[in-house]
Amino acid sequence: MENTSQKLGLPITYNQTYVDLLAVDPVSLFAYWDVAKLDSSGEKILRLYQNSKKFSDIYLSGADNWHLSASPSNTYFVELVSIENGNERVIAKSHEVHTPPESFSMDEGEEWLEITGWLRKYFSFLSQRVSFGSLFKKKDQKTEWLLKELLIKKKIGPNVSSDFLRKR
Repeated sequence: MENTSQKLGLPITYNQTYVDLLAVDPVSLFAYWDVAKLDSSGEKILRLYQNSKKFSDIYLSGADNWHLSASPSNTYFVELVSIENGNERVIAKSHEVHTPPESFSMDEGEEWLEITGWLRKYFSFLSQRVSFGSLFKKKDQKTEWLLKELLIKKKIGPNVSSDFLRKR
């Protein structure tokens, strides 16, 4: 049975040994890895470290990713370890990740995005031209064309005039 990578014509492996770790939320991590043919012999262990102290070993049997439990406000990294004839060898190490706190931020400062230049003119034009809802329903062909021109193709620079917008 073909997997998605094979259907898209992508290789299953890039023959490189690495491990990466992502903090998903305050209480979970996600690790993924690849093992080069050179490092493929022996049993594989994913070793988790919490605050630079060994936390747990996960024995892998052919897996290439793993979901891990974590605690809020801690630092983690993993090592991919190969065990052959009783000897352990670290074949890859991830970077450190920090799990966020489980509580809301106490920072009550506000930061607002200032819309300036041609983008301000564009939004001003939109507010006169269509209702907010119809922009997302794509009922207005002229507005859809302008959106593509202004934001996707970037043919119009920061000096776009409202006269140009009215002529379209």
